[in-house]
Amino acid sequence: MPNTTVHIIRDVLLAYPKLYKAQANQFGAVQFDTRVDFPVARMAELSQFSRQTPRACDVAENMLSINIRLPEKNRNDKLNSIKVIDMKGELLNPTEVMEMGNGTRANLKVLRYQSPKDGKFSTQLREVQVIEYKKYELDSIDFDIVDNKPTNTSVDF
Repeated sequence: MPNTTVHIIRDVLLAYPKLYKAQANQFGAVQFDTRVDFPVARMAELSQFSRQTPRACDVAENMLSINIRLPEKNRNDKLNSIKVIDMKGELLNPTEVMEMGNGTRANLKVLRYQSPKDGKFSTQLREVQVIEYKKYELDSIDFDIVDNKPTNTSVDF
């Protein structure tokens, strides 16, 4: 790819990481994806890695977010994957990658290139180095479970 550069994005927080298996998004694109959260002070540094303007993070004040993705397949129709390693350079096992949760601190290796389609720059996530691992845990559910009794349904509220 012409105009291609490799960058290391250091010490960011991940949210909703989909790094083990590419998943379809709401538009039907099958891709690996993670939200990257960072302090407002790093906006100038990190805004170049997203086509959209960084948005306010929904979990902390003075934090912004961008998403970085990798399509399921490359231009030659070969499957992509994301390498996920620890600070010693050892691969995380598949269960650890699948159970990675919000707030995991990481360094990211990304590929930034100029798209031949529209001339704009795009970023692809290639590798994740975990600094501090957070396992996904369901903190709560929307409804309290009171008992196993069937619920009466009603049209009126």
